[in-house]
Amino acid sequence: KPEINWLTTLLPVFGTIAASLLISLFTAGLGMMLSVPMVLVGVLVTFLNYRNQTKKYKQNEGQLHEKYQQYIASCEARLADAASTQRNALLDANPSPEQCLRLACGRDRRLWEKTAGDDDFLCLRAGIGQEPLCVEVVTPKVGFTLKENDYTHLPEQTAEKFRSVDGIPVCCDLRHAPTLGIVGARAQALSLLRALLVQAATMHGYDELRIVFFFPQNERTEWEWARWLPHAHMGNRRLLACTRYDAAQLLSPLEKEFARRGR
Repeated sequence: KPEINWLTTLLPVFGTIAASLLISLFTAGLGMMLSVPMVLVGVLVTFLNYRNQTKKYKQNEGQLHEKYQQYIASCEARLADAASTQRNALLDANPSPEQCLRLACGRDRRLWEKTAGDDDFLCLRAGIGQEPLCVEVVTPKVGFTLKENDYTHLPEQTAEKFRSVDGIPVCCDLRHAPTLGIVGARAQALSLLRALLVQAATMHGYDELRIVFFFPQNERTEWEWARWLPHAHMGNRRLLACTRYDAAQLLSPLEKEFARRGR
């Protein structure tokens, strides 16, 4: 910002006035009459020049701030678009239980779309959370500065704002972590379990996934719907058991199958 040093500006003025006083003693005041207007003109020119420089500085600062704000806004727009693309892609790949039901009822072409060769096979959506933005945000380093302004840390603040993405499906990868336990109140636990089963049956074909149901006899009516899943059939047998005897009869051929597979 332009600054004016009044000491260096007025010191020559006072010197000129003092010299004019000395000269006027020998010229009957003529020197004073000539020097005073010159001094006033010099001061006025200095002031007008300072005022013009200050005005130009403010104009340049305003233009600089406006362009920088536009640049930051464009960066935020690109980051928001990347976050939206990331979120939509993951939501599309991992539909909610309600969406899975609509896919199944409508016999959508996406039904049983995940196969054993896919990386997300047996990857089931358990809820919604956050994950880091898939785009790396690099900001300039802030070096030593004597004076900070509103824009000094703005790049870092923008990067921090988009560091993580909300509304991302939180998934259980049962291929790499095949044991899953659900802890909590039974009603909520069963609700989550049913949501996971709906996804598994909707997104995976029954020729690559079998689902075996074990439940207490007093909850038999709550699991009646499972008997209609093709994933809960092996040959002519339904893979459902609600008594110890049924469980033993069901586990016997499964244990042989697991042994054959070496698991």
